[in-house]
Amino acid sequence: MATNAQNDAAEGIEVSSILPDYLRPAISFDKFNRMQSGCLETWNTDDNVLINAPTGTGKTVCFELAVLRHINKKLAGAPRKNLRSTGLGSKIVYIAPLKSLCSERFMEWREKFSFLGMNVELVSGDSTLADFEDTLSKTDLFVTTAEMWDTVTRGGIFEGSAANICSQVSLLLVDEVHQIGDKRGLVYESVVTRMLVTNRNASLSVGSNYDSNPVASLRVVAVSATIGNMHDVASWLNVPVSCIKRFDETYRPVSLQHHALGYTAPNPWLYGRVYEKQILRVVLQYGAGKPAIVFCTSRNQTVSSAQAVLAQIQDRTKTNRNRNTFTSFLYREQREKLETFSSRCDDALLQSLLPHGIAVHNADMSQSNRRIVEELFRESLILCLFSTSTLAQGVNLPARLVVIAGTTVYHEGRLQEYSRTKILQMCGRAGRNGLDTHGVAVVMTARSNLRLYANISAGEAEIVESQLSSHMECILNAEIARHLITDVPTAIHYLKSTFYWVKMSTSLSSEISEVSNEAIRVVENSIKKLAALNLIRYDEDLFGIESTIAGLCMAKHCISFETMRHLGERLPQAKSLSQVLRVISSSAELVDGVYVRRTEKKKLNEANQFLRMPVSGKVSEAVDKVFILLQIAISERHSVNGQNFSLKNEAQRLLRSASRVCNCVINLLLSQALRAPYATVVMALQVSRGLLNKCSWDGPTVFRQFSSLSPSHVPALWKRGVNSVCKLAALSTQDAADILGEHTNVMPRVRQKLRRLPKFTVEIESHAADKNRSEVLTITVDVASQLGNELSGKENSLHGFIIAGSVKQDLILCERFDLVECSQKRITFQMPVDSSSNCINVMVGCDNVVGVDWFGSHFASNVSKVLDRNKPMAKNFLNGRSHSAFRISVTAGRVSKKLSHSSLRHSEKMLAKFLEEKEVHHSVAKPLCTAPASDPQPRHPFRYSLSSVEEVLPSFSKGTEGKKRVASVYGTRCEGVALSVIPESAVCAQRVVLDPSATTCDASPKTSSIYSEGREYDSVFRSLF
Repeated sequence: MATNAQNDAAEGIEVSSILPDYLRPAISFDKFNRMQSGCLETWNTDDNVLINAPTGTGKTVCFELAVLRHINKKLAGAPRKNLRSTGLGSKIVYIAPLKSLCSERFMEWREKFSFLGMNVELVSGDSTLADFEDTLSKTDLFVTTAEMWDTVTRGGIFEGSAANICSQVSLLLVDEVHQIGDKRGLVYESVVTRMLVTNRNASLSVGSNYDSNPVASLRVVAVSATIGNMHDVASWLNVPVSCIKRFDETYRPVSLQHHALGYTAPNPWLYGRVYEKQILRVVLQYGAGKPAIVFCTSRNQTVSSAQAVLAQIQDRTKTNRNRNTFTSFLYREQREKLETFSSRCDDALLQSLLPHGIAVHNADMSQSNRRIVEELFRESLILCLFSTSTLAQGVNLPARLVVIAGTTVYHEGRLQEYSRTKILQMCGRAGRNGLDTHGVAVVMTARSNLRLYANISAGEAEIVESQLSSHMECILNAEIARHLITDVPTAIHYLKSTFYWVKMSTSLSSEISEVSNEAIRVVENSIKKLAALNLIRYDEDLFGIESTIAGLCMAKHCISFETMRHLGERLPQAKSLSQVLRVISSSAELVDGVYVRRTEKKKLNEANQFLRMPVSGKVSEAVDKVFILLQIAISERHSVNGQNFSLKNEAQRLLRSASRVCNCVINLLLSQALRAPYATVVMALQVSRGLLNKCSWDGPTVFRQFSSLSPSHVPALWKRGVNSVCKLAALSTQDAADILGEHTNVMPRVRQKLRRLPKFTVEIESHAADKNRSEVLTITVDVASQLGNELSGKENSLHGFIIAGSVKQDLILCERFDLVECSQKRITFQMPVDSSSNCINVMVGCDNVVGVDWFGSHFASNVSKVLDRNKPMAKNFLNGRSHSAFRISVTAGRVSKKLSHSSLRHSEKMLAKFLEEKEVHHSVAKPLCTAPASDPQPRHPFRYSLSSVEEVLPSFSKGTEGKKRVASVYGTRCEGVALSVIPESAVCAQRVVLDPSATTCDASPKTSSIYSEGREYDSVFRSLF
């Protein structure tokens, strides 16, 4: 590892002596500083580099040197020094922990590298996979957060050209690499490991072995300000010893002075009030009239502290009319500019603070107000800025003075001390390079903690730990879905490529074989947990692993293992829309990190009174808050707008998280990887699609899907009776002008959108089935679509679905189809009919559009009487059950609706057998996933429910060896499906092998109680099959 002394020899190197002339404009200064001069390996070599240096030492330049080397390798021999015509060839990815940091880096690098023709793109939470696909081929450098890159590289397996994006990356820039030790660090660690393993496997494709082939095609440059165990991180990233760079506080361009002040309070909750009274004195004592940042422990404290300081300033002004505490340091033109900008703010608090040189910066503020504050602070017009600790990692706003007003933060339900890393990051904002000779950091803390912060810069940095162990199932499932892991050996190899393995190896003082055994144990336990939920299929003999449909959904939408288990257990039991929304609201993706703040309870309880589905009692838990905010976000009657943007911003964030869960729910239900009763499926689709479109599924906000309609148009339409998409489509030009205004040009754009939506017509025809198969109901679905010419871009992925269920709420059919590519689609399935149930319900809709669904019911009439005469044995055995045949035509286009009625009867408990051609399936586990293949389209459009086939199949006495067998009239061995309908249970199926040699059987007592008729089972089964 390079020490400070070794780096001193490289002090003050000229930029022109390193870079060729055509790259020189990329660096704005003439000489590298001491830290940068010690990190020239980023330019001189292709080795991986790990840098640990204090905040403010210019670590970003090290990234830029690595990028410039990458460009120089492409353009050095080219006659034209520009990438526009040739492109970079491979990709560069910059990963940072916060969106604000990514946005700042994107804006800076897009301008800095533009003279070279480099295309820089920001991949943020506002981006979609479709957007990423569009820019993939022409982008040279991606700037992204770890979470977004995780989404992109997971979703790539389903999205065509993005599938091999990991192997296209040749330079990975990892900012704030110490974040792998944070709670969110598991995503950081998993995406970097994914890049390492993918590129190593790509290198091995030409022939090599794991030990002799380090990651050759991918270069990693990682930086941090606070890593205590650099050798562990370097071992994980394959960094040679000569490229491990550590720099202490003496390398800061602007020296930093630390001060710690101790205070007392009656109890820990009152320290905030104590600090508020002392902040102004501290700022005036240490700030010298220069910009100061005051870091507060909560958003509310930023507001209350700013108001307290403002009140103290106003009291001082009364005694000295010609002197304002902060603005007295400003020129008259600067004070006038503050007045001007304060009038532009729509926040009353900022309007009162800005004229006095004070401001607040937190997540409660609108984006426009935050930009105003940032601009004024950079111009040194705001001299006292109150912010939360996230600013220390995000936007670069250096100040002369940093005040940390409290070291204890309320987190995860209790008061906790800030980590040393967090304190050093906040202190690192002090000192403006080129403007200040030194910076000052003041820590205000409890007197009992004073010794911890008295000399904080002199202590050792914190040891970084891996966070992977608690989420191993989720991480392994993602790599199984990407086919990076295909068996137990590759899973173990993946584990050995993680930082978790490095830490486990160093912490265990055992033999290598014992450490390897521990890795095998961890992998096998995680794989068994995934298999137990049917998220993967695991061959215990051959150690092979592959994803199920549910596992693919979990990986694609970044859903946690706990949420998948939660959905499998709770969603099928939901009996109402409220219960469905409650299940989604209580998923880990939404609840984690949500707290019911004391100051929010009154507002949440008031909003709860106006909701369609209110919380019972008072709001007390995180799930209650999520449940309310999701309804507010899709409702038109109540809002959380106002001076405090906290709940509004949190509601929007929850909607983004809910979209992942809802997409997963839709895919699970429509692929039948998750079984649920018909009514539950319908309700879950309604709620999920509503949340995806940020609108109610049956209220005025359904028109939010039409971006050309303004918020004022929606209630106007609703009041005039235009309360559905169909009525909006039927609205005449004159009526639209009367409602929306004569001079509006909205309707042409609305009609253009309407032409891109499917319109369904459903025909249901019923007739008696043929003589040989009269016990089977046949349903045929014909789909015609002419939407292909109307759609473009991501709308081309429009899919429809049809689901059918009996009056007993059994799900009979669930089928998905492409509305764009299918000019004609026919779906056929079969079902038994029972005289006790005379209705079948049908729903046809689009998987990502609300308000275009078709609902219908079909009633039986005389079919059963005909069938009873033709099939007496089936009638007696089934207690009067009968079957009929249906034909359903579904048309997407401009067609009228037609429905023909007939009658249908269905059994409470019924056994039927449907043939399959030469296909053997294993029995499926009960908890969650029953789809046998990874194909998104289920092979069988029906999967009936039964808790056990033994409940309805008799036991055979000869040669069964524990397996249930049944006779087939076809005389040859074939495979089939034994199905049972149990109204109260979830949907699943058990496949059994049919053997013509098994012709006799003994009925179990349980079976005999179901079938009271005293006839031979052999004859009964032959009549059925």
